[in-house]
Amino acid sequence: MTKKKILLINLLPLLISSCGQNTNNVHILRNGDIYKKDITSFDDVLVETTYEEISSLIENEEGSLLLIHQNECHYCIEKQPYFVDLVKNTSSLIYSINIDKSLDEFDKLMKSEIFDALAFQGTPSFYVLGSNIAKRIPNSRIGGSIMLQNAMNDYVYYSNIYAFTNIEKYHEMLNDSLSEGLVTILMDRSNIELMRTYKTFIKEKIYNTNKAVALIDINKFDKETIKKEFNIDSLTLPTGIYSKNKTRITYEFSPTKDNSEFLSNYL
Repeated sequence: MTKKKILLINLLPLLISSCGQNTNNVHILRNGDIYKKDITSFDDVLVETTYEEISSLIENEEGSLLLIHQNECHYCIEKQPYFVDLVKNTSSLIYSINIDKSLDEFDKLMKSEIFDALAFQGTPSFYVLGSNIAKRIPNSRIGGSIMLQNAMNDYVYYSNIYAFTNIEKYHEMLNDSLSEGLVTILMDRSNIELMRTYKTFIKEKIYNTNKAVALIDINKFDKETIKKEFNIDSLTLPTGIYSKNKTRITYEFSPTKDNSEFLSNYL
């Protein structure tokens, strides 16, 4: 069996922090499940994850954020308000492993080759994952809310893609967007073949639009619920839905045809 090569990049402090985002940085998703939510606590800003999902996130070409932390860790508690402010301002999607709550998942991580790549040295540990690279943001760059925001501007680019696992929150965004129109992408991010089609025909278009896009990972839902919600018969291909007022247009992205027209028309 061939081992995947996973590279750790330690993000050392820069002498000059950027004042804005660089589109060449790793693109990351926003958390649709906190759409219009009043963020009041540290628990509001994190999405619990598993070892298997972390493995998938590292392999994906899209960027993801991961925080490994503990309940009673002094430095974790000290930095909690900075992450709360970050998510309030950016709706960042931050996956997390709380060692106290998810010891089994952390144990799986410790026994994997991924753990070597993370070069874990204690909590808190904050990473940018993607393209078989784990970039660790040093704690020295998480010394305050503004400092953390500057660090993020140096290394990530916030897309306008909102990832949903909560259908009620999706409905809120949809209802707010009906007058202008909203593109929704249905995607099984655990399916390698579908991700290849997504990368070829969808990714660049939706990552470079100024319009909000809803991304629904069907792997996080009951499939029959999604079919009923969007009135479709199959989920075998990535699917786009354009909704505006009472109009709904559905399009399947096939790996064997030119798919450019749908997104060009509605983004």
